[in-house]
Amino acid sequence: MKVVNGVRFILLLALISALVPGVALAQNTFELKCDFDVVVQSDDWLSKLADKFYGETLAFPIIAQATNTKALTDTSYTKIENVNMIEPGWKLCIPNKAIALAILGETFPKW
Repeated sequence: MKVVNGVRFILLLALISALVPGVALAQNTFELKCDFDVVVQSDDWLSKLADKFYGETLAFPIIAQATNTKALTDTSYTKIENVNMIEPGWKLCIPNKAIALAILGETFPKW
């Protein structure tokens, strides 16, 4: 159990450093990679996309933060100001499922 928690902690630190712009840009040690780029369709919601890619609707903040991080250096991504409103045509970053689920395990434990 301690090994699993240790791995989760390391993965959490890696993603936080990628998603916190000041840390990621200052250290320049970790480049956020998107497993998928998704173009928003008219019936899309962040929670719907999180469910599709991660099997967990509560993972939507990971998509929003990853997209916002990518938007800092790539103008093809639109910064998400409000997670309740995304527009058709916006390009979103879907990060690695294992990292996202590890973060969810720490943030939203299953009861």
